[in-house]
Amino acid sequence: MRLIYRLTTCLLFLLALGATTVQARSNKQTTVYVFGFAASFNDSTVYFTSIQKIDSAWTESKTHFLYSRENYSYQLRDYLKEHGMKAPTCVTTFALKQKDIEKKYLKFTKKYTTGKTKYNVKYLTETDFKYSPVQVDINAVEQQKKEADAEKKARKEAKKQLKQKGSRQGGPRGGGPGGHPGGEPGGAPEGETSGM
Repeated sequence: MRLIYRLTTCLLFLLALGATTVQARSNKQTTVYVFGFAASFNDSTVYFTSIQKIDSAWTESKTHFLYSRENYSYQLRDYLKEHGMKAPTCVTTFALKQKDIEKKYLKFTKKYTTGKTKYNVKYLTETDFKYSPVQVDINAVEQQKKEADAEKKARKEAKKQLKQKGSRQGGPRGGGPGGHPGGEPGGAPEGETSGM
């Protein structure tokens, strides 16, 4: 009996260790290529940073999502605010391959350099502005992901229960048998008496 208990405990430990290893591999530090874009609703000036290589960015290996992307945009926003731009709206675009980011960059800049609307396009070189790698707390990211998954599962379950509850009532939502609002076939509506 003790042998079975020890084997079971050992097996559970190995399964937990394997699950942790798989989870840790789902996030990795990798090289990404980024560029930034900034515009303001107050004027027609737009800014483009150069394409930059960041060697130690955190990505989710399955979806290739760049963690903390908003913090890269905040870096550009803060730089522009320091240099006199009042309310910049900033976007940071990324790719894992340089070829892919170059395509995105050309497509994006073409929108603002050609066409009917004239924009004052300004380019920020890497000597003007350079992205810094953002430190990401992977444990916090994993915890947020677990919480989001649990919340999604709970919403799905609640929706399923609501649907089952509605089908058990046998009529339109809120109605009783026969679909009459009073609950009784041919009965008076809710809040009224039949006068008998």
